[in-house]
Amino acid sequence: SMNGELTRLKHGTNLIAQQIIGQWKLQKSISAMKKPTASEAEGISLLHTLCGHVERKGQKLTEGIAGLGRGDSCMHTSPEATEAITSFRPDFDLPKSQVFRRVTINGELFHTKSYTRMTKRVNYIVQLKSRRFCEIMSFISDGSHHLAVVQPLIPAHHSTVPQCTALDIKTTVDSVVIPVQPQLVLEALPIEDIDRKRIFINA
Repeated sequence: SMNGELTRLKHGTNLIAQQIIGQWKLQKSISAMKKPTASEAEGISLLHTLCGHVERKGQKLTEGIAGLGRGDSCMHTSPEATEAITSFRPDFDLPKSQVFRRVTINGELFHTKSYTRMTKRVNYIVQLKSRRFCEIMSFISDGSHHLAVVQPLIPAHHSTVPQCTALDIKTTVDSVVIPVQPQLVLEALPIEDIDRKRIFINA
């Protein structure tokens, strides 16, 4: 029904009329665009413009990786993180290094566990290219080496997967939920070893 179509144009209970009119005007504007986009890149650019997307610009560390915000001094790096860094790269130049709490990897945002300005999205639980899981504690660069200090999440000995009565449901749950527990010792690794974000359920 038309009422159903109208309710699809609103979210929540505030400013209903303005939401519906705004959505209707947006749909009319898109329909009025006679000329199709010439490429996928132009289409993505148009969507970013309509959605108010702001491209993040930061300090380029290496190809495809940029640090966001002002890089901090390594003076506040914990002894555990320092040990992880020097164990992985003894030639790492700590006095000249910069610490970042946010980086982009091929345009995708990742941040450290200590970054508290973004709480609705968890961007610090990741899977590495080696298929291991970890929490990102810090990003650090000395200009030549660009590292992430992480706390590995290792497979837990006990399963936290809820029991399901239906065999097909349990098979699906077991295949996507991996019980893990934090490893006490921190590790350092190249930032480019980070593959993708993962969801962490604190059971």
